[in-house]
Amino acid sequence: MKNVFLIGDSIRMNYQDEVMRLLDGTAKIYYPGYTAESEAGESTRTNENARWTGYTLNNLVPHLWLKHLPEIDLVHWNNGIWDAVIRHEEDGSFTPIDQYEENVRRILRELRKQTPHIIIATTTPPKVDNRRDPTTGKVTLTVETVRRYNAVLYKIAREQDLPVNDLFELVYKDREQYISEDEIHLNDAGKAACGKQTADMIRKYLG
Repeated sequence: MKNVFLIGDSIRMNYQDEVMRLLDGTAKIYYPGYTAESEAGESTRTNENARWTGYTLNNLVPHLWLKHLPEIDLVHWNNGIWDAVIRHEEDGSFTPIDQYEENVRRILRELRKQTPHIIIATTTPPKVDNRRDPTTGKVTLTVETVRRYNAVLYKIAREQDLPVNDLFELVYKDREQYISEDEIHLNDAGKAACGKQTADMIRKYLG
């Protein structure tokens, strides 16, 4: 059985169980926060949100997320929503796009220490073109911003000859059907769709 490291933010956490179900018997899925207790079938499984690219990079070290990993055959990875979102209006996106590009390159460098086989997933869009904070009414995330950050992923993927799992386009064309009322996370239909596309792509590249 192949070993797959599935890493990413809360969107990855949304579709992870579906990927595990679809690849059961084909691949063993590991994820941020995986521990020996997870393998033992403990009821409280640690499953950590990889959040933004800087957070992901910080945790890709032997004594944290890599601690319990076996030899990995393939990595499927995404980061983007936390990076693109506006936390403080004065600053714009949480991670400036040039810093995002640098972080992506550094993350890929670290992931290659685990395996040369890496799939990059694009960041999914918000449900509306301009997603607003329900408390302040201020715009926190836009479809256009997500597109710009995804363009960075595509540029690097082309340069490094890496496959891209385009979850953005999958979700964008059916945003009303796939995104929950919080306008960010996947609902059950979105989890199923993203899980299937991700599992199909992982299966393809496992060889």
